[in-house]
Amino acid sequence: MTRFLFMLTVALCILTSAGAQSAVDDVCPADPIQNRPVSFAPGGLILTSFDRGMLWVVDVARGARYPLEGAVPCGSNCHLSPDAKTITYLDGDEGTYNVRALDGTGEQIISDAASDVFFWSNDTLLVWTPGQRPYLIGATQPRYDLDAVGAVSIQPNGFWALMLTYSDGVFSRALVNTALRRAPDSPAIGLGVEARFANAAMWSPDGTALAYAQAVSATDPTAELYWVSPSERTPLQLTDLTGDYGAQRIGGVSTNSLSWSPDSTQIAFWAAPLSDPSAPETAGAAFLYRHDLDSGQTTRYCGYSTTEHTPNPPRLMWSPDGTHIAFAGNVDDDPRGYLLLALDTSTGIFYELSAGIYPAIGAANVLAWGLRP
Repeated sequence: MTRFLFMLTVALCILTSAGAQSAVDDVCPADPIQNRPVSFAPGGLILTSFDRGMLWVVDVARGARYPLEGAVPCGSNCHLSPDAKTITYLDGDEGTYNVRALDGTGEQIISDAASDVFFWSNDTLLVWTPGQRPYLIGATQPRYDLDAVGAVSIQPNGFWALMLTYSDGVFSRALVNTALRRAPDSPAIGLGVEARFANAAMWSPDGTALAYAQAVSATDPTAELYWVSPSERTPLQLTDLTGDYGAQRIGGVSTNSLSWSPDSTQIAFWAAPLSDPSAPETAGAAFLYRHDLDSGQTTRYCGYSTTEHTPNPPRLMWSPDGTHIAFAGNVDDDPRGYLLLALDTSTGIFYELSAGIYPAIGAANVLAWGLRP
């Protein structure tokens, strides 16, 4: 009986921390968009583009910016290391995937035959070949090929993969353990249907859980935010935006429309109201939301909204200390173009850090917020 009560307590704690659906808390300050103060914390280095030719670094503490020589704009193909000090990127001159520190030092070539390169851990890289066959490689270990053909994404520090399956005209998503993929006693974890404008899915930085948007059906992108841990196996619904605001669209058509805080305790995303679920591309203005896994609280920040969310809303990048969220925003009646904005999640104030972000690959985006090595 004692063991049963212990397990029941653990289960209730899990449901409370990662499954409670409380009412959304609106944070709407009277003066929501402000110039940065002279001393702005946190500091760090933000990666974005101010022209079509190369990546740029914004030194947040100094308020200065400079080009990252040789690195071309990379869309969603730049990835920060777990310690937030190193970035993977495409070298425009050599056509290779490289890594270097955010300040531009310590450049190393990783591959001349890759479609993307992620950090699987601080000292191991996950490389996707042009044929989408992933493998792991580290400074002191040989190449290790993963049994993950058809995977959408792979768990950091682990071997679970998000997979798509097709049956009777419907695509569905599931988590599959690639290390035991051929074993008969390794069942997949079903996540429901795959729907356009409701396919956002991102692994937590520590690799313990996947956050994802789940649609009502393959034809209705009305969505809520869900969480699943391979160790727990049972998906949990985190939000009830439909109950608070009516039918909502979470993110866009890209799977990276969600953003985890560095400590894997908070999830940021854009959500926009749907007047007609059959036409999700005509959603209304999107607001930025944050869900706190520890408290179960969802917050909507009302000080800024955007109609530039189709096919994808602006990418969201957390500060290394998990207190701010940066993105490129187009403020109404502001002639300076796309601004580099940083939301203070405690106050709801959006601070202007820079101006003139350039939509180098179709959209203006922030690509990383890390630390000087």
